[in-house]
Amino acid sequence: MSKETIPKKLEKRSDNCLQSLYDAAEAFSSGVSYESFNEITPLIGNKEMYDHLKNLIRVNIVNGINNGFEQMQIADKMEILDNLANEYPEESAWRPSVGVVDVSAQEKWGLTLRKLVLVKKLEALDTQNDNLKQDINKKRKILQQTKEKLEKHL
Repeated sequence: MSKETIPKKLEKRSDNCLQSLYDAAEAFSSGVSYESFNEITPLIGNKEMYDHLKNLIRVNIVNGINNGFEQMQIADKMEILDNLANEYPEESAWRPSVGVVDVSAQEKWGLTLRKLVLVKKLEALDTQNDNLKQDINKKRKILQQTKEKLEKHL
């Protein structure tokens, strides 16, 4: 892509995105083959008209890209981003850190709460087991008494 098609505001900073759009416009216009052009216009087709058509396609695409960049004020926005990048270098930006914060200290509250819940469940199971033991002992006594009564009667 030649320098005269790049807008004046973007000459100081060669934007990769804009350059790739220009390259795509060039590739698109060169995608028109002379054979397909001759099939469309067999009577009046010649190399000069074909070159003119390719150039017309390329120019219209590039103009559309330039108009879009001007309407959206991309050059101004890129300049603002460059200023922000210079103002706030990468080193001073916040980044998540690993291993700096003691995770166990943060999890302590949750773990102690969970421990209390588990201890309460364990106590409830212990009381339930004690009740079952008492019931079993009562039934054993009853069985023992009935066994003794049966032995007396037999």
